[in-house]
Amino acid sequence: MAGTFTLQSTGSKGSINPGGNVTYTNYVHTGGLFNVLEGSVSRTINVTNFSLSGGTINMSTSNYIGTLNVSGDFSITNGTITESSGGSGNIVINGSYNGTTGMQTFTSGGTINNTINVTVNSGAYLQMASSSTVISGGGTFTLSDGEHSE
Repeated sequence: MAGTFTLQSTGSKGSINPGGNVTYTNYVHTGGLFNVLEGSVSRTINVTNFSLSGGTINMSTSNYIGTLNVSGDFSITNGTITESSGGSGNIVINGSYNGTTGMQTFTSGGTINNTINVTVNSGAYLQMASSSTVISGGGTFTLSDGEHSE
């Protein structure tokens, strides 16, 4: 599925559960619940730009792994990314920086909790949006081998 996926809640209960791996150009989440993984198969969501400003993304409701691959900007200004079982979630920053273009901006303000692992792949250039930007949560943070600048 190409294009923009927007999830917004009007206050009613409910959730969206993708039946398999999916790809979106832009993922915009302003409310409601999105379960990346429910069941017994690991799932992957590939996005260019990711924005969470409300609601919850549950990366795993079982003992498997839900993965979010982001090749563009990542913004979590409100809302929660979590997992609710013995599994985990992976957020993988996997853009490609060529020295001029391809820098990815990470904006924080929402909540990342439980076992959500964050990996910045080799070749990606992740820029924090401000000096107060943090990558938090109960998982690991991995900065893969490659060129790094301070």
